[in-house]
Amino acid sequence: MSGILSDNVGRASGLMKAAGGGKILQVVGSTVKTAQSSLTSTSHADSLVAAASLTPASSSNKVYVHYSGNWGRSGAIEIHLIIARQIDGGGYSTIAGSGKSITLADIHMQMMYLDSPSTAGSVVDYKIYYKVSTGTAYHNYTYSIGAGDGGSQIVIMEVDGT
Repeated sequence: MSGILSDNVGRASGLMKAAGGGKILQVVGSTVKTAQSSLTSTSHADSLVAAASLTPASSSNKVYVHYSGNWGRSGAIEIHLIIARQIDGGGYSTIAGSGKSITLADIHMQMMYLDSPSTAGSVVDYKIYYKVSTGTAYHNYTYSIGAGDGGSQIVIMEVDGT
């Protein structure tokens, strides 16, 4: 295709103007590299290991949430993780979740979610909550990566929703 590309109304060239939205407006992350912690709650509880906050610029914007962490276990257990959100300190609620039965000594778990908090100018907090079916789960599990060298990360990105 040849010719001059411009922003003409007729689009005689057949090309469309680029759509708005989808641009990354801000990125916030938190990495925790500590010795493993033992977790035993059989109801969802704060993992105390991964949290991040941002303030969306527009209520039409979305927030992409990505969590990544190493987990281990004692006994045959199932670990459930959820992404929880609160707006302006109003209390946390579940927005996404997953469960994983662990038969190996350790596992790397990830969660991703595209959230629509529908708020602007308010602080939006994200945390990872966990629960186990029975027994003990170990966050920042260090079996395969060396004692004290475990890590978890949560990254949140505001995405232009226009």
